Amino acid sequence: MDWLNSPMESTTHYRLPHPAAKVWALLADFGNLSWIGRGLERIECCGHGIGMTRTMHWSFNDKPSIHRLQQLDSAAMTLSYDIEDTYLPVSNHRIRCQVVSIAKNECELHVTISLTAANLESERDIIAVVEDWLPNTVKAMNAFLSGEPAP
Repeated sequence: MDWLNSPMESTTHYRLPHPAAKVWALLADFGNLSWIGRGLERIECCGHGIGMTRTMHWSFNDKPSIHRLQQLDSAAMTLSYDIEDTYLPVSNHRIRCQVVSIAKNECELHVTISLTAANLESERDIIAVVEDWLPNTVKAMNAFLSGEPAP
């Protein structure tokens, strides 16, 4: 991941051995992250469609993460959401995902993360957390789609 400084932004591409439609169906179900594993205790959803929120409660932190869906375009297989509240010292935190078909049973997932760190000292810590979280989340997605247990 290459990061641009404040506001920080990074785009990463992941090649997945699954049809784009299958990956998109999983991502587009914004309220369902049962496949994520890794410390997610429960999700509470409020509303439907654009503007809906999902509140994610984690085993490793008392502060839940609140995500608000901002864009959902099935034709372009693109979604974006804001992270309105999180345990990280950040603001203006947005994640954009796009699924791009490569072949019948292969696609790329493009993920852009943008945020503003609360201060310069926290930038390195935030980058370390995101660079651990994102690849592991993609691994969990891949495992779920392959019928394997979450890593």
